[in-house]
Amino acid sequence: MTIPELRNQDHATRIMQLELCTVLMINIDTVITRVLALFRSIINLMKNDDAVIQKTYIILKTYSENIF
Repeated sequence: MTIPELRNQDHATRIMQLELCTVLMINIDTVITRVLALFRSIINLMKNDDAVIQKTYIILKTYSENIF
């Protein structure tokens, strides 16, 4: 959307669009945080444990269910 198009909208429409953008940004931030935590967990498993494949599968399954 261009600046002139934004200027032609009423105030309530602009506020709703800003609120929607804020919600989307928060959701994206949450997903990124969870994915980073997942990678940290996998790295810790690889450092500390012999059963890496089994635990990684469990963690991936748990995170995929929680994120999506």
